Amino acid sequence: MRAAPPLFVVLAGIGVTLGAPSAGLTAPGRQSLTLYVAHILLGMGMLEPLGLLNGALTARRIMVIGLGFCVFRSLYAMIWGRAFRQGPLEAAMRRISG
Repeated sequence: MRAAPPLFVVLAGIGVTLGAPSAGLTAPGRQSLTLYVAHILLGMGMLEPLGLLNGALTARRIMVIGLGFCVFRSLYAMIWGRAFRQGPLEAAMRRISG
């Protein structure tokens, strides 16, 4: 029996099929390194000084923060993607690697 595809794969496929809504799902994929580093430096970097990585957050607050970051990064990726083909770190890696 074949396993069902992960939800994100289904949503990405739907987004690509629909056209315009796909930018919210595909634009971050073109900037995965940039968004990963932003998650570590900005996301974790902001929570640590605020003392929120010591188990003080409830599951609900964690979910709200996570969803907020996902929305923010998707908007950023769509706006950046209108002006540039790749994310800034992806472009830098391409230049470095030749």
